[in-house]
Amino acid sequence: MTRIFNAATNEGAAMDEYSELLTAAIRSMIDVADERDLDSLFTAGPTTALTQTIAAWTTLS
Repeated sequence: MTRIFNAATNEGAAMDEYSELLTAAIRSMIDVADERDLDSLFTAGPTTALTQTIAAWTTLS
């Protein structure tokens, strides 16, 4: 399996495709967290809005 991956990525030097997939996954997690925070503003109980951050958000914005 690693031989196939290394061949496809030039021994890890050509990781653009995988980097884009990882970025998309992180953005998706941020979007879900944002939606959850927004929903918490309109439900009974404490809110999660503006109380939690994802460290990668600042680099993806």
